[in-house]
Amino acid sequence: MKVSRFGSALLLLLALSVLLSACGGNNADKNATNEGSSGNVSTKAVKITFLNSKSEIQQQMAEAAAEFAKANPGIEVDVISASESQSPVERASSLYAAGTPATMAMLDAGDIAKFADKALDLSGEKWVAELAQPNELDGKTIAFPFAVEGYGLIYNQKILDQAVGGTFDPATINTTTALEDLFKED
Repeated sequence: MKVSRFGSALLLLLALSVLLSACGGNNADKNATNEGSSGNVSTKAVKITFLNSKSEIQQQMAEAAAEFAKANPGIEVDVISASESQSPVERASSLYAAGTPATMAMLDAGDIAKFADKALDLSGEKWVAELAQPNELDGKTIAFPFAVEGYGLIYNQKILDQAVGGTFDPATINTTTALEDLFKED
């Protein structure tokens, strides 16, 4: 699957924005140190690790992370990948066992529960109210929808030409409703 640099960057920026908003609040004591009585405050860099469960797009994710870091000085994003021969759950588990868990992990929905005891409760975030299907476990939202997938439909041009009474243009199928309407054609 090929994902555009822009698409990867957009998805990573969205994920990072959600994470950073979830980690908001008064972190002054964590992110800054007071340098004595001079009043100088130095900000420490924030490091975010992201477990990418799709090794086939590791390069694009790393490029997106670099673009994000360039646009957001002081935030470093390290994209960790699960290899093609390793399951993302196995990789996440090994990171926890080593004491170096990823800040965020892209996991299948069914695997989220395996890490519920380690997840941040995101229920209080504004965007949770906008979710069509909240990812809740025990009444807590511990994940947000995130996907890097490519889908395509294979169709029979001759049959669709007959159905639409002319030449079928696949560019017209750009929404779920448009696809549903095409299925209703005689």
